[in-house]
Amino acid sequence: MTDSAVLALTISHAKSKDLTAVLAFHQARTDEYLWPRGYEYFAKLIEERQVFVVKEGVTVVGMGYLVNEGDRWEFGGVYVEERLRARGVASALACVVISTLYLTDEPNELIAHVHEFNQAPRGALRRLGFEDTGTQERPPIEPPKSMRRNDKGEVVGDLFRFKRSALIAFADWLDGFDGMLHGRDGVETPLTILANVWTQRTTLISALRELADK
Repeated sequence: MTDSAVLALTISHAKSKDLTAVLAFHQARTDEYLWPRGYEYFAKLIEERQVFVVKEGVTVVGMGYLVNEGDRWEFGGVYVEERLRARGVASALACVVISTLYLTDEPNELIAHVHEFNQAPRGALRRLGFEDTGTQERPPIEPPKSMRRNDKGEVVGDLFRFKRSALIAFADWLDGFDGMLHGRDGVETPLTILANVWTQRTTLISALRELADK
């Protein structure tokens, strides 16, 4: 059953023309658990092709990004509009983001930070192949005042690490993707992937499976 209330979606690298929309989308969803990022931050990530967007027509309705930390990469999280949840959009976006990283690089480590009081993204991260390391990290610079602090006045993040074995699931998804997302309750959503993970999927699927075994 295709829901006509949702137009066909696309996933692609964000371009410079998308910067204002990306920043607005991020700022609208920033709360006490999320570090608010600014214009220059996203401009740099977009220039380095590390921001990915979901669009409905020309409107940004979802985003995710990666940050190169030198000795490791950070998965910046995936956000989609609430009305698109339970359709498989966020999972598809995460697959594109992470698979693209492994297509262009072979990171020593891929991590995600979750605010110690933020429970919402933990289940999704585990389903994507991240595991809670039991380690906490504090940011190297003073966090914005908008972020929630603990009793010590600190902003602390729990460290999640991506398990390379999870790349098998991404390879299987790319192999079976037919241009339609199959969500809960039988709802289907047309999706076009405008990224190298799709145009080079035959090579990528094989590479992801090999990497998962390392």
